[in-house]
Amino acid sequence: MDTKGTKGTTVALVNNKGGVGKTTVAINLASWLAAKGYKILLIDLDSQASASLSLGFNRDSGGLTVADILLNNKLINDAVRNTKISNLDIIVSHRDISMFDQQFSNASDKNTKLKQQISKIINAYDYIFIDPPPSLSLLTINALTTANKLIVPVTPDYLCLEGLSLLMNLIDPKEPYRILLSMADYRLRITEEVISFIRKQFKDKVFHTEIKQNVKLKEAPSYYQSIFEYDSNSAGAECFGELGKEFIKWLD
Repeated sequence: MDTKGTKGTTVALVNNKGGVGKTTVAINLASWLAAKGYKILLIDLDSQASASLSLGFNRDSGGLTVADILLNNKLINDAVRNTKISNLDIIVSHRDISMFDQQFSNASDKNTKLKQQISKIINAYDYIFIDPPPSLSLLTINALTTANKLIVPVTPDYLCLEGLSLLMNLIDPKEPYRILLSMADYRLRITEEVISFIRKQFKDKVFHTEIKQNVKLKEAPSYYQSIFEYDSNSAGAECFGELGKEFIKWLD
């Protein structure tokens, strides 16, 4: 496999609204790429630790977490853990990371703490995925500052459109970003209306692939599995396979 040009690509999945499938996208896109032979690191930056829990890591299971790295300046190499998925590593989250904003609100390097840490291991991975909290906190700002690619998962509903407009104020239009339509439920009339609006508004900044509403995608985390482990023949797995191909083409 030719990984030329991918080394050290850092991708943040951002949306200030929860429930848009951000963590689902992070886990399953990372898993698909890992299965293709790319070396992947997933950094769980959310105090709810959904990505960590979905891959079978209890937030109180011991070992260094992202909180140790960013709050206490521990070595990032010591916090990396292997997952059961070949080529996929993770740095798990912890509830203490919620103290980041308070601890560093007046620090001169408050927006680059994460970037400083990732720079120490960036060449060890083809792709580093960052899953920040669903807010416009300092942690999310750190993710935006660190990443050289952005994925914005959006559920096609009215409330998510409102949140998207706020988020896009933080993103330079020249930034290499893509909007991903996720959890699309075509049983609802509003779905087609919102998708049409987003595609018209953002044009080629929207992935062609859509992640459709799928029960298997919701079930997989409860078994600590990616969609490919849980049901590789599901519609959810098919969607993420298509997204993976489009993602690689975007970066070529």
